[in-house]
Amino acid sequence: MSRHSTRPTLHSVLLKDLVLGFAAAVFLLFVFLLISKSLASPWIDRFDSVISAWVQSYRGDVFNRILIGITKLGNGITETIVFIIVAGYLWVMHRRRKEAALLFCNLAGSWLLNETLKVLFIRVRPDRIFFLVDATGYSFPSGHAMVSSSFYGFMVYLLWKHQRRKWRAAWLIPWLGAFVIFLIGFSRIYVGVHYPSDVLAGFAAGGIWLIGCIAADKILQERSFR
Repeated sequence: MSRHSTRPTLHSVLLKDLVLGFAAAVFLLFVFLLISKSLASPWIDRFDSVISAWVQSYRGDVFNRILIGITKLGNGITETIVFIIVAGYLWVMHRRRKEAALLFCNLAGSWLLNETLKVLFIRVRPDRIFFLVDATGYSFPSGHAMVSSSFYGFMVYLLWKHQRRKWRAAWLIPWLGAFVIFLIGFSRIYVGVHYPSDVLAGFAAGGIWLIGCIAADKILQERSFR
C-alpha cells in the first residue's frame, strides 16, 4: 500500500483521536474549575480533612520510607535527570528528534503552567506539623501531581506507541504508568504537603497538558506522511 493511499485513513484516525482528546480535555477542565471555584467551600474542607486523615492514619516506619521514596520521583531534579536520559536516547539512538523536543516542551511547559497557577490561586499548604518532607511555595495545584501526570504520562504514551505492535503485553504500559502517577500524587497527601484537592486538580491540569502534547505528536506524525 502506498503512502498516498494511507492518507485518508490516517487523517480520519487523527480526526477521531483529536475529537476524543478534546472531549477528555473539556471534562478535565470542568473538574479543575469545579475544584478551583470551591476552594473556600465547606465541602472541600471536609473532603480534604477526611481523606488526609484517612491516608495519614497509615503512617509508619515502613510506609514512610516507601512513600517518601515515591514522592521523590516527582521532584524537579529526578524529572530533569529522567528527561536527559530519555530525550538523549530518543535523539541519539533513534533519531526521534521531534519526540525529544516534544518531551522537553511537555516538561518545561507543565512546570511553567504549574508555577503560574500556584501564583494565581496562592493557596497556603497544610500545617507544617504534618510534613514528612520539606516543601515550599504555594499548594494549589500540586506540582508533583500535575507535572508527573503530564511528563511521565507522555513517556508512557511514547513507549506504548512504539511497543503496542511489538509486545503482546503492551496494554499493561498505560495501566502501570497510571498506577505510578497515582502513587506520586497519593504520596503528596501521605507526606502531608498537599491537600487531596490539590492533587486532584494537579492531575486534571496535567492531563489537559498531556492531551495537548499527544495531539501535537499525532499532528506531526500525520504530516510526516504527506
